[in-house]
Amino acid sequence: MIANYMISAGGKRLRPVFTILSTKLFGYQGQDHIKIAAAVELIHTATLLHDDIIDESKTRRGQITANEKWGNKYAVLVGDFLFSQSFKLMVATSSIEILDILSSSSSIIAEGEIKQLNNVGNIGITEEEYIDVVVAKTAELFAAACKSGAVIARQDSIVQNKMYLFGKYLGIAFQIIDDILDYTSTGTGKDIGNDFKEKKVTLPIIFAYKNALEADRQYIKKIFRSNSFEQLDSFSTLVNLLRQYDCFNQSKQVAIRFVEQARACLDSVPKNQKFTDIFNEILDYQVNRVS
Repeated sequence: MIANYMISAGGKRLRPVFTILSTKLFGYQGQDHIKIAAAVELIHTATLLHDDIIDESKTRRGQITANEKWGNKYAVLVGDFLFSQSFKLMVATSSIEILDILSSSSSIIAEGEIKQLNNVGNIGITEEEYIDVVVAKTAELFAAACKSGAVIARQDSIVQNKMYLFGKYLGIAFQIIDDILDYTSTGTGKDIGNDFKEKKVTLPIIFAYKNALEADRQYIKKIFRSNSFEQLDSFSTLVNLLRQYDCFNQSKQVAIRFVEQARACLDSVPKNQKFTDIFNEILDYQVNRVS
């Protein structure tokens, strides 16, 4: 019941789509890509369950989180169940390479969650440290999904690694844009202000703290070290500061650089015009999600 609740909650389903597109890019005609795509999505859903518990989130995608609805104990167990089902699907492909890629990714994602948890409220985090967390927590599964497609389509190691990097760079750009939308989203279905409530210091905040005048720097520090955001009435003030110091645009420019790195990787692998064009459209869409 809880698993169905999570899976039916919607979302972009980008990671399994990337798995399927990566196989089709190289002309794969079998059926194992469906199992791999499903495994990738189950891993992602399991991490969302565990994330919501750690963050004590009450809503996701406009609906009550599983931990809020059924409690942490059930949510943890269902997350573990989804992980176990994903591994069954991996084994069903009879590919040791796929098992290695996705099991390694699951470990890296968990490490990323720990890194992010250690940095909660850390206003001194650098851009490089932020990207390091994003690579582990978000981009790794994008990368694994794309590489898995190349592996199952029997591409050589050079192409596999290029697809891994393609997914990695795209995943980084995706997360940066999501972090901008956490402060700017209107009518996109994304819950606004979650990173703020959870004291996650993301790229717009890093740029603000780096570039702001001293009085504004102290205010930003106060916000992220406070135990009560409500008393500070700080969200709208912070958004205004982020706009004042052009932090959203600066963050978008970083995302664009990663998109272009992803595009360079795509350009270096064999082309199938239909699916190459689809991937390029996805790259364009990422940076167009914010104005």
